[in-house]
Amino acid sequence: MNKELFSVFVGKGVKIGRGGHESKEGLLLGAYDTHIALFNEQEGVIYYSYSHLKSVTSFAKGKLSYDEMYNTIELLPNDNFVDLLNSQVRGWVKINRGGPDKVEGILLDANSDYVEISFNDELVYIATYHIKSVSFGERFEVYERSNTTSQTLRRRK
Repeated sequence: MNKELFSVFVGKGVKIGRGGHESKEGLLLGAYDTHIALFNEQEGVIYYSYSHLKSVTSFAKGKLSYDEMYNTIELLPNDNFVDLLNSQVRGWVKINRGGPDKVEGILLDANSDYVEISFNDELVYIATYHIKSVSFGERFEVYERSNTTSQTLRRRK
């Protein structure tokens, strides 16, 4: 799995993985040198490292309709996964989607070997290579406009 493969799916509805905690459906926003960016209605923008992606499924038109939202979602501008993490030091981070590897907290440090996260009274160190997915800060929600059938985004409060 690499940038060349995923570039074909940018702007389209896809499912990452076949099941489990890391599997999500959404709009593929970008394919970068070391990771992809996926918008999921429930979790906002999720960044997945290529090293842990095992499959991608492209949906036929109509399964997921994000046409109007595609240009309204802001991405963090980093081609490298470690640079992406470093751009969010001192911000809230959610690493991995669920199960025993899920961690949320304030990102204190990130480098090619490990990330350091503060949560309550704990300092958690995670090997950077073992990070499957990451999301940052604020979440968004999708809502239907009452006078049309289109969707838009708004910040969760």
